[in-house]
Amino acid sequence: MGTVAVLLATAIVSAAARAEMVFQPVVSSPESEEDTPFLVEPTQAPAVATQIQMEIVGPLARTRVRQLFVNPEAQWVEGSYVFPLPEDAAVDSLRMRVDDRIIEGEIKEKEEARRHYETAKRQGKKASLVTQERPNLFTTAVANIPPRGKIAVEIGFQEVIRWTEGRYELRFPATMTPRYIPGRQKVLGEAGNGWGANTDQVPDAERITPPLIHPDAGTNPIGFSIRLNAGQPLAAISSPSHEIVVTAEEEGGAVQVTLKDGQVPADRDFVLHWTPRAADEPAVSLFTETGNDGAHYILAQIHTPTPEALRENLLPREVVFVVDTSGSMEGLSMDGARAALLKALDGLGPRDRFNIIRFSSDSTALFDEARAATPRSLTQARRFVANLSAEGGTEILTALHKALDGRFDAQRVRQIILLTDGAVGNEMEILSHIRRRIGDSRLFTIGIGSAPNSYLMRKGAELGRGTYTFIAEEAQVEQRMDQLFKKLEAPVLADLRAVFSRSARADAWPRNLPDLYAGEPLLLTARLDDVSGGISLGGWQGGLDWSSTIPLDKAVRGQGIARLWARTKIEGLNDQRYEGRASEEIRLDVIDLALTHQLVSDYTSLVAVDQTPSRPQGEDLASRAVPSLPPHGWDLEKLFSTPASAPPSSLPRKAAAPANMMMAQDLFHAQGATAADLRLMVGGLTLLIGAGLLLWGRRARGGWS
Repeated sequence: MGTVAVLLATAIVSAAARAEMVFQPVVSSPESEEDTPFLVEPTQAPAVATQIQMEIVGPLARTRVRQLFVNPEAQWVEGSYVFPLPEDAAVDSLRMRVDDRIIEGEIKEKEEARRHYETAKRQGKKASLVTQERPNLFTTAVANIPPRGKIAVEIGFQEVIRWTEGRYELRFPATMTPRYIPGRQKVLGEAGNGWGANTDQVPDAERITPPLIHPDAGTNPIGFSIRLNAGQPLAAISSPSHEIVVTAEEEGGAVQVTLKDGQVPADRDFVLHWTPRAADEPAVSLFTETGNDGAHYILAQIHTPTPEALRENLLPREVVFVVDTSGSMEGLSMDGARAALLKALDGLGPRDRFNIIRFSSDSTALFDEARAATPRSLTQARRFVANLSAEGGTEILTALHKALDGRFDAQRVRQIILLTDGAVGNEMEILSHIRRRIGDSRLFTIGIGSAPNSYLMRKGAELGRGTYTFIAEEAQVEQRMDQLFKKLEAPVLADLRAVFSRSARADAWPRNLPDLYAGEPLLLTARLDDVSGGISLGGWQGGLDWSSTIPLDKAVRGQGIARLWARTKIEGLNDQRYEGRASEEIRLDVIDLALTHQLVSDYTSLVAVDQTPSRPQGEDLASRAVPSLPPHGWDLEKLFSTPASAPPSSLPRKAAAPANMMMAQDLFHAQGATAADLRLMVGGLTLLIGAGLLLWGRRARGGWS
């Protein structure tokens, strides 16, 4: 016992010494467009500078993410970088730049791609591997970065820009909120360089928990260069998240959008809005592409009729507000959540019933059951909201179990409003619970903070037949909540269905069309043998049957439609897990589709290998995890505080929150440590000696990579 304690203390001292070697990047302008991002000269561990280049035509966007890995050390290094992308991105290309050579990546089955990468790494060849961890979370691994050298990689993807509230909205995530890792039992799971321990609920925690770096110690710079051709004159273009410069091109009507400061810290989502000059929103945006297989692929963004006279026949509501009060919400996120709740309470009518459930490591309901929205109950609720504070873990399931009771009530509309940053690693478990327990309720999700988990929020709303609202800061609360209230009042269209002619032999996705609300268009993709005829849509509007036919010959030629269809179908296939379909059947279908259309998925990855060995035999290769910046608005003083006591659980509970898994020195200055060092630091600073013994025993058995 004494020996282990001494060893553990030694590891902590070593970690503290490394904490003094902070990340101090020096950023300069790009030498050329090809060499782009930025020259970064950190003093510890690999650094990554990112440049985003977008070409937007109508609602279609083609994006190139250029990542420059810089090795400041005097030894050969492998860098791994966990980063977010839009949750519906169809990732299809990888290029690696070594000196003046370009190596094109290939799509392979996940394990095969990893074998190619690991073989190249052992042989001293430069190689890169892009792996999907979640639909909105990826890892780039780059092997054999030479001492004081650099390697650039470029990832390409296609996406559809969403129309909402009378304008287009582009959101590009630049950092991730550290994930809460639930679970009471450790498992081997998938090895990685993260600080998290793989658990029975999150068996890949090691792969989705990159270390963080203090904002004062480094910037992880990111820049944007966007060419926007809306296809029609614009009434307005703006960014609520960043200061931008908009320059109109002399011909063609397109505009160039860049950041005012050239590059900025990657600590929040980049948001861009543009509004067409025409007063009326388009009825339909329809694009088509002929695939290599000779089939026709279509993408339709269909705008439904506005609600008229629906307010007169509204049923009374039961509204349950579920609010996240975990440690990651401290700061601007918690302020925004309180303001949003107070605004929502003001919108309740005398016929409505309501309740509030707060959750962190546990959950508490304001009332035993929903109560009428009387002046007295609303006063109690406002007092409850004012006293909400952020601390502890993110046990969303405990709150959803209380809110989603699976009931059906024809006399009342039941709406669940979930306010959270979604910073959890067990997305699959949460989404499965929503699918099983939603009943006739509707789930509306509100993503709070500068970098929420948009995949969980959007997919949860989709399975709950509601909508997703993003609120980055408190100043946006009133406008965003007013927009949400309009949607809460009634769907514009329910029970939607799409019918194609028999000759088309349509394979359309999504299969289950969602309810549509004011300002939310229907996005539909399909593979067709024949493009004659049209799409017949039907549904219910205010209790009345509604139908419309859209002729397919109005479609405009587009690019990347086939891959967008394949990406949508892959998501639909993965959703079948919630319906009980065998995982192996889904895996085989996804692999076939992803290889055919050259897409990264849960089961396929991109790998690029330079066939010329560069690392001399006998030279060691050190593995390093590239740190990320914490999201803008986090309460850093609380985040960097040292806990007075260890958590009651024997497993780590929450990243970077008081009395939880990772504390300041570990989480923010561990970028120079190995994976084993990281785990030692985790145990040493946040767990009692008993838990430390458990972790030390794992290392002794060779369980750490």
